[in-house]
Amino acid sequence: MKIYPFSIYMFLVLTVGLLFSSCEKETNTVENFKVIIPAEASKIAYVGRALSFDVSLEASSGLQKAETRIDFQPVEESEQSDFASATTGTYHFTYTPTQFDLGKKLRFVVVAYDNQGHTSTATHEVTVEEAPVNIEIMMPDDAPSTVNLEESFEFDVSVISELDIVEISTWLNNQVIAPLTKTEFENPLIDSYRFAYTTVNDDAGTNLNFTIQVKDAEGKVKKVEYTVFVDGQRLPKPVQVFNDIMIGGQLNTENGHFLNTTTGSRHFSPGVAAISSSIDILGFVSGGATGVNLTAPSFSNATIVYSVAHSDAVNALAAWPVRNTTKLKRLTGVSPQDYNDIVMDNEIMALYDNGGEETDNINRIQVNDIIAFKTVEEKYGIILIKAPLPPNNRSSIIFDYKIQK
Repeated sequence: MKIYPFSIYMFLVLTVGLLFSSCEKETNTVENFKVIIPAEASKIAYVGRALSFDVSLEASSGLQKAETRIDFQPVEESEQSDFASATTGTYHFTYTPTQFDLGKKLRFVVVAYDNQGHTSTATHEVTVEEAPVNIEIMMPDDAPSTVNLEESFEFDVSVISELDIVEISTWLNNQVIAPLTKTEFENPLIDSYRFAYTTVNDDAGTNLNFTIQVKDAEGKVKKVEYTVFVDGQRLPKPVQVFNDIMIGGQLNTENGHFLNTTTGSRHFSPGVAAISSSIDILGFVSGGATGVNLTAPSFSNATIVYSVAHSDAVNALAAWPVRNTTKLKRLTGVSPQDYNDIVMDNEIMALYDNGGEETDNINRIQVNDIIAFKTVEEKYGIILIKAPLPPNNRSSIIFDYKIQK
């Protein structure tokens, strides 16, 4: 019985010995067989940019080929078999990290093979980072900080880039100003970009926050902010009027629950998530103490009403990609006749500014209530609640409203 453990022990010793013998042939035990990575080879690699350097090879018995490996696997198209002479040569290492490599530490092994089947290796580790954005945007010293209403102003912005410039654009209020987009350059590394703008009525008394954006050939972007104050008095504009708007309660099947105040259109749950950025107000009727409600999409409790059970996982309110933070105010001391007398938008703005506390939900709504609101686009509106008041969540909330054009 004792002979079996001894036999197993001897078998393991012989196996390990053979393995070490085999491994020794795969490492550099041959004299004058060298793989030399230059000391100056970069330890940092950038996503989308090729990391390249030359590796010196020496093999007294003759060079057969060389390749690069990561995690014991050959890098695609890394094999090289042509060298300056039979015994010495230069291996051209190159690797382009992808976004998948970002933040990783990659360990490359350059493997050389000689004509007798031996190998010699050298390792090189790099950390993969985002490539730096080497773009300089220089605003002129004479760029104005204040301009007048309906005034045109322009100036040149100097741009220098390490890589080719593919686009320069200007944005205002998260919208690109199409005429100021430039995509053709006489010198793609240096450009004088012409900025020009004419203030309009709605700019009066506000700060215009421009963003000048430069994109290079790698898709990297550099931005610079520019703010200018528009001095002047905004001229009032006539309001847009919507009458007899009906927002359905959550179980109503005739009128949509979600309102786009710019167009007056109402929408049901199916497909609403795709247009969520255009929804300003929604309505529902509670059987509890809150009664009839008009709310912003951002109102937290509305997600309970318009849940997955009401629609589906995509169009449930909590899943909307955008839930606008419309502000509402219940106005006191403002009558239906006061509402009817409003013809200019500055009248709505004054009522809103002098109204009560901002909120994202107005509840316990009654007939003849006056509600002011402000959308995320800074458009002011005012609502007049009409009869009849919905008795349950299968009925509709009826109202007129006026809003800035």
